[in-house]
Amino acid sequence: HGGAAAGAMMGAPRSKWAEEATAWIDTYEITNKEPNIMVQSPPPPSSSNQILSFSKFAKACMLVAATSSSNQNKVESAMDDCRKKKRPKLMIGLCDSTKDRVAVLVHVFKPLKKDIFVFKVVNSVFDNLGITKDYARLQVYFGEWFMTLPAKEAAQSSLFDMWCPILRWLQDMITSAFDEQDKLNKDNETTTQNSTSAQNALLTSASQLQSLQTFCSEADDLPRAFLLAVVCREAVFIATKRPEARTYGKVLSKVAVQPWDTLLRKLRVCLLLSNRLAYEETPLGPCPISVSNIDSQDLFSIFEWVARDELYASHKQDEIVNLEDACRNSFQSFHPSLKEGDVPKRWKALHRPARSKNGSERASRLILSDMENQAGPLLLYFSEFNCPVELAAHRALLLGGKWGQKPASLHLIKDAVSALRVLEAGEATVDERARSIAAAVRMEIWQSRIRPVYRALLFGFHDVPELSEEIFFPLCQDNGWLRGLAKVAADILMLIERTAASTAVVSDSASVHKPNDNDHHHGMMDHVDEEGFAKVNKVAPSDEENDLTTTTPWPPVTQDITLTNLLKRSRPIETSALEIHQGIICAAQFTNDLSTLSLCVPHDVFMHHSLSIKMNNAPSSSTTYQTDFLNRALDKKASMTKGLVDHFDLGNVEKLGRTWGIPPRNIRSRFILAMYRAGKDAMVDELTNASSTGSSAATTTTPSSIHNSNNTLLDTEEFIEQGLEIACMRLQTTILMLKKVKRFRSIIGMLDADTCQFVKEQSEIGIRAQEQRKKEQQEQQHVYYSPEEQRQQSEEDDTTKKQPPSLSATHELIMKLLRMSSSSSGGAAYSEKAQALSVLSGALLNAVLEEEKKKDLMMGNK
Repeated sequence: HGGAAAGAMMGAPRSKWAEEATAWIDTYEITNKEPNIMVQSPPPPSSSNQILSFSKFAKACMLVAATSSSNQNKVESAMDDCRKKKRPKLMIGLCDSTKDRVAVLVHVFKPLKKDIFVFKVVNSVFDNLGITKDYARLQVYFGEWFMTLPAKEAAQSSLFDMWCPILRWLQDMITSAFDEQDKLNKDNETTTQNSTSAQNALLTSASQLQSLQTFCSEADDLPRAFLLAVVCREAVFIATKRPEARTYGKVLSKVAVQPWDTLLRKLRVCLLLSNRLAYEETPLGPCPISVSNIDSQDLFSIFEWVARDELYASHKQDEIVNLEDACRNSFQSFHPSLKEGDVPKRWKALHRPARSKNGSERASRLILSDMENQAGPLLLYFSEFNCPVELAAHRALLLGGKWGQKPASLHLIKDAVSALRVLEAGEATVDERARSIAAAVRMEIWQSRIRPVYRALLFGFHDVPELSEEIFFPLCQDNGWLRGLAKVAADILMLIERTAASTAVVSDSASVHKPNDNDHHHGMMDHVDEEGFAKVNKVAPSDEENDLTTTTPWPPVTQDITLTNLLKRSRPIETSALEIHQGIICAAQFTNDLSTLSLCVPHDVFMHHSLSIKMNNAPSSSTTYQTDFLNRALDKKASMTKGLVDHFDLGNVEKLGRTWGIPPRNIRSRFILAMYRAGKDAMVDELTNASSTGSSAATTTTPSSIHNSNNTLLDTEEFIEQGLEIACMRLQTTILMLKKVKRFRSIIGMLDADTCQFVKEQSEIGIRAQEQRKKEQQEQQHVYYSPEEQRQQSEEDDTTKKQPPSLSATHELIMKLLRMSSSSSGGAAYSEKAQALSVLSGALLNAVLEEEKKKDLMMGNK
């Protein structure tokens, strides 16, 4: 009769389960672009048409091992028959090698692809081998053969024809197993009047095809596993109809097929997951997706899979949070693993494409719209896993992993930081569990993504085997990439600092949220018809139907394997180590050659778990390398500053100085002085006033209070000394300019000679020091400034030369120095000099203002 063709399937499937099986085959052909979905490689098609040599057949045969007492008795009986020269009845099975025996099974089961009249040939072969009654072995053989068939050919051979040899062969096996058990029960008089006990006594593992159930649950070829399960379910349902009538309902076909219904729904979930995540470039786990692997609960993270699906919709965390809220309250949500998912309209929704051909859809387009051609997010079907903390944690880990594969795309690691901030937003309203997860995930991002890069930058790639020098070295030469990475690293360390107290190891049960029954919307209960197919019905099912159908969604929410492992690896954070690393990240933003920074930091930084090692973050003094580096860094920060500065802008720099033994007040003084040298008086007026006020207040406090307020103080003596030098340089420039104007010469002659001489001497000293700084800066310019920064600095220097700071700004600076020197014990020695300079600058300022008024009057008269 030619068998079933492998081409297009004709006719309609025999059942709704069969219809769903063919739909999954079609869906997988589109998703995987493989015409036959050949997960397992079967023998070439021509091999089943060739004659099987006896030597090859014999090679695949072996004496059945005595795995049970019954088999042991059969083998011993067969050996006795051989010794007595009777007809041998040895049990000959096929070898343990699946690869070797599949070649034989292709020939043995070949008649099942033909017609109903020749299928018994298969049993004759097994009868001659003596294993006709070894139902478990035959089921495994049948499953292995079925998986070698192309998907559409297998469907055409088993789901469409009303006289199906495959179905009939399974029915005969079930009937034979049932009859054997029925006869055994009668012989042993074990039957009882109790209906449940009678069912248990008659329904054996063989009559329910339990070996094939195990085979399907372990199969990773999901479309064919679903197809095989549909065939087995139908065979069990039909074969138990006759015993049901004969036993007057003691054996119910619904009870017999219930394990298969449960398995089919689990396979539906696996098919949905594998189809939705088929576009993933990274592995979904250490093993392929299968029912048994998911049931093991230690191979996969369902939260991770749902988070992957969320990232398909968007990388914007606010959109994802809105998506989670919408799915949590959606009436379109249902559980594919429950009977409510058997409704054709519902399971057909699972076959819609996961995303458009143009790429990921925006989350707003996926939120519960009525699009017929677009699938909703996985959260609609896994509502128990709609736990914001776990999902945000996995999104951060996934985005960090994506950045590890494409390190040039800094937006990925920035998106990961955004996900970490979502964890921070949830910490205020949840318990210690969420804070522990947040701390563990932040540490994992730091340890696995950020830390190795800075270790390589400071000490070389030979010390960081987990990084590819070929990929990261060119990026490390990109100043824009380094600045972006430094900003990300600083943000992560700031988040780690906020949850440093939450990194203690917690129990495994704390690694996952346990939602209650009110957390999610559950779909309406559905009835099940006599074949087990769901029908939407507003009337609740009967108690008997409830007993037959599980009401717990699969897979269950258990401890997340990924987050549990992270929590177990968590270590407490050392504040001293955290401060040192924060300072180094800050310093890295001030140089283009981190090799200069490596001379200033201890060698054990950025090692694995270096944040958990106690470090000396308050040394008594700094090294020459550290002082020089910090001075140049402050000069660069001053030259690059474009707007108003407050004390928050110096927080990380002061923290860096403190870890190097440089008091924060010294750093603040040097930075403000650098701003005044650059002529940016207005940008630091507020910071100077706040700092000088803190200095004044500290003069009447205790030493401990002075130490605690160091971050708001200036080094008064250094600031006044250097400030007077800057003021003298400005005044000398002004005097030289006014001497060139005839009408100002008389005013210049009236100035105090001693003060003018002091201004001249201090100006010469300041000019020599400035020239020395510029010389050193030019020598190290390529280290601390990028070409673009060098161009900007050159333009600013030209502007300052053409337009020096105004006389009024200089006079205001001198008045600040005068107030500081008169109110501070450290500045008393400079009070007289500051007073003299204030008189000189005031006289010059008054003369210039008077001259400008005269000029304005003359212009008005004209």
